Parts: sequence; structure tokens; C-alpha cells
Amino acid sequence: MVDDSLETRRAEVVRAKTVRLAVAALAIALACAGACSASQEGGDAGSDAAIDATTGDAELDAAPQDASTKDVATTDWASIDFDAGCTATKPFGAPIRIVELSADELISAYPHLTPDELTMYLSTSVHTGDASPGDIVVVTRPSHAAPFGAPTLVANVSSPQADIEPMISADGLTLVFVRQTQNGGIMVATRPSTSADFGAPAYVQGIPANGFDPFLTTTGELWFMKTGASYDLFHGVLADGGVSSWDAATEINTAGEERVPVLSADMLTIFFARDGDGGQIDIWTGTRDAATSPFTGIHPVAELAAPGINLPGWLSVD
Repeated sequence: MVDDSLETRRAEVVRAKTVRLAVAALAIALACAGACSASQEGGDAGSDAAIDATTGDAELDAAPQDASTKDVATTDWASIDFDAGCTATKPFGAPIRIVELSADELISAYPHLTPDELTMYLSTSVHTGDASPGDIVVVTRPSHAAPFGAPTLVANVSSPQADIEPMISADGLTLVFVRQTQNGGIMVATRPSTSADFGAPAYVQGIPANGFDPFLTTTGELWFMKTGASYDLFHGVLADGGVSSWDAATEINTAGEERVPVLSADMLTIFFARDGDGGQIDIWTGTRDAATSPFTGIHPVAELAAPGINLPGWLSVD
């Protein structure tokens, strides 16, 4: 069974032209050296919501905000030039809070954007009203210079259970997510067009019930983390609602814990989380020369290291 305190303290990191999130507040981070990024951090005193490690409850008014986070009355999206000098080889900068998605009563996590970055799927407590994300919602904006609108529940997807970790396919027709029951479970919902509602979700067939952290690549390969004696990464092709066979990412998995796989659009770069001493979890990365080759050069992403739990999330297409 997955550690619920870790699940409620998820942290997402988005590299290159995206969004920075705290457990209760969303923000965007631009690097002074030219890279653009986004992330979610959780569990440390620097986030807007401190999480009790025993209960998993969010203490929304107890933790001071990190000095690196810039609060503004409204997020000035028009002043942010996403296309000027953004490169994934540069370090990340200080985050700027995304005010329109950072209300104290709204717990937000697990962001995934469409390739045009105008639509974001994420988990919130907008419906459940409790201290952990439990509904899948969608927010949109008309342009990169505009703020995101109010969150709307994704029709036919959310349930009375905690529905988390949404991942939208590049064509917008497939949504995978986790329905957090006792043993977890990765679900998939599809639709015929981006203007249609998703159909009723079903559990992905052929993979274990204790699967979490789904990531769907541009070629339809489903990466996920399986709990058990350890947290390890696996992958297999998703077709017709199931995965006929799946393999362990042996070049990544260790005796410790690996989770939250995030691949680039060309499938040549991976980001994932690996545990360390004293409950510390950091973001690691690796590369490969071909989509069928094993990843090599596995190393931590130093500029994203922060006390607590740091997990990767979504990557923009560039």
C-alpha cells in the first residue's frame, strides 16, 4: 500500500516553459540563466501549505512562505517572455506565484498541460473540500499572456474516491490517472475529439492494481511506478485499454525507491524521483540515444534539490 502521507505531499516539477506549484499555491519559475520551468514542492517549511507527516493534513496557515517565492496581486503573464532564450540546459530560477490557482481553500497538485500550454489538467480539492487533492479538474486560458480560468470538474471522470495524478495525451484524446483506493489503480478514459467529454474511465488492464504515477509518452507507452517491497519504475505499450506486457526500467531501479517517471516528447530524456537519507526525495535525470535504448548518465538535478519531497511532473514539448 502506498504511503498516504507521501501521496498528499506530492511535488511536481515541470521543466522548460511551464508552471511552479506549491501544495496549496501554483507559481511559475523562470531561471536567470535563461531556462523556463514549473514545479510543485511539498512538505517543507518554505511552501504555502505545511503537511503533517503523520496525518497528511495540510496546515494552510502555519508555514511561512519561502523567501524565493514572489507573491503578486495578480500574475502578470504578459510580462513573461516564454520564447526568449528558454533552454533545458540552464538552471531554474525563483518561482512566481500563480495567483489565480492559489486560493487558500483550494489544494492543487499534479499539473499536466497540453502541448500548446493553454489547457491544464490537475487534481484539486474543489469538490471534496478536504486537505488533499481528490478531484480531476481542467483550467484553460486564451493565450500565454492570460491567466488561467476557474477550475472545472472533468465530466465523467471524478468520483467519490480520491482521483489524482491526471496525465493527458499529446492529442488530448486519452486521460490516464490514479483512483486512490486501498491498493491504488491506474485508470484510462478516452474521447473521440477534444470537443467531446471523456467516456467513463476503466482500470488499465494487464498491470498490477498497486500502480501509481502514470505517464503516457507521445508513442503510447505507459510508464508507471509499482508499489510493493520497493517503489520501482515499469513501462509497456497502452493499447485498447490495456498493457499486454511490461518491463522494469532496470537501468534506473535500485534497492531504494524510484517513482514519478516523466519523459521528454522525443523519449530521449527522463526525469524521475529517487529517495535519499532521512526521507529526502530528489529529482534525477538520464538520457539515451534512441527511444528503444536504456537510459544512461543517471544523476540528480542539482538545481531542483530542496529539503523534503521533490517529484517531477510535466515537460513542455521543447
